[in-house]
Amino acid sequence: MMKVDYKKLKQGLGELTGYDFAAAEQQARILGDGTPEIVYSKTFHAVIAAKVLGVTIDDIKGLPIREYVAVTSNVSVFLVGTLTDQALQELSGK
Repeated sequence: MMKVDYKKLKQGLGELTGYDFAAAEQQARILGDGTPEIVYSKTFHAVIAAKVLGVTIDDIKGLPIREYVAVTSNVSVFLVGTLTDQALQELSGK
């Protein structure tokens, strides 16, 4: 079983580009994900995590459930937290 490097995950998320986002969305869609807003999809989060960690989607999905949720939640918080931070800055006029 793989050991998740959370430091690598956090650091790698900050290095991704829009191209990485588009490629991960495409892969999630190929895997059958029909989530209307892909940023909320656990499959999309798993694909992103796999890219950042240099493993396969099957490696991520093969994690024990609590670890899978921890990994995908880290990606979710990174993505959605960024949106929330931007919205709050716009509302506060900064």
